[in-house]
Amino acid sequence: MTSPSDHHSISAALQSAATAAANVAPATTPSEAPSRPSGIPSWLNPFKQIQFKMARIDTAHDAWAQISDQHQRNPLFREILKLDGEASFNTWFNIATLHFWMLSKRLRMEGDVGRAFNQELFNVMWLEIEFRLAQAGVYRMEKTLGEIMSMHYGQTLAYDEGLAKGDAILASALYRNLFNGDATPPDATTMVKLLDWIYMELNRLQACTREDMINGKITFVPIVMA
Repeated sequence: MTSPSDHHSISAALQSAATAAANVAPATTPSEAPSRPSGIPSWLNPFKQIQFKMARIDTAHDAWAQISDQHQRNPLFREILKLDGEASFNTWFNIATLHFWMLSKRLRMEGDVGRAFNQELFNVMWLEIEFRLAQAGVYRMEKTLGEIMSMHYGQTLAYDEGLAKGDAILASALYRNLFNGDATPPDATTMVKLLDWIYMELNRLQACTREDMINGKITFVPIVMA
């Protein structure tokens, strides 16, 4: 049991401690105190990521629109391939693959951003391939798609080889892919025009800015046959 003197000592100690605490400066002033972030960082915000992904898909669709109908836009192909009406699936695919190859080579120069956009472009291409095959009544879709993918990679690799080894190899690849090895190939003048056009487009794409490329601001210049 505490005595009155003990009570007095305890009260004095508590009062002394309170006075000392009041004289201690706070560790931080209100302006220095950490505050809760007002929003979610963009790299953690799933909605921002979804918006970015959707914008890139839309851009890929815009770029693909410049490729998909080149069999109609470019008189060069209509003349050398004797296209009077709508192109067959194979003709459309071969022309589209040639344009995809030219654009893909330019996009790969832009590092990870270019490769990501190139992948979106490939995805859009494949959606249209599936749609066209379904319209044509193809039922063994998986087998057919596997064959078409092999054709796509085979053609683009042949164009890469031709670009590296010279005009004769590139012309041979174009003949096999665009004319399906027809026994009556186009004349030499036509093939030279086709080669000249391809080099012109590759150079023109190379001169495009990074912003134009990854924002889908892409066009192909047709050749008017004399």
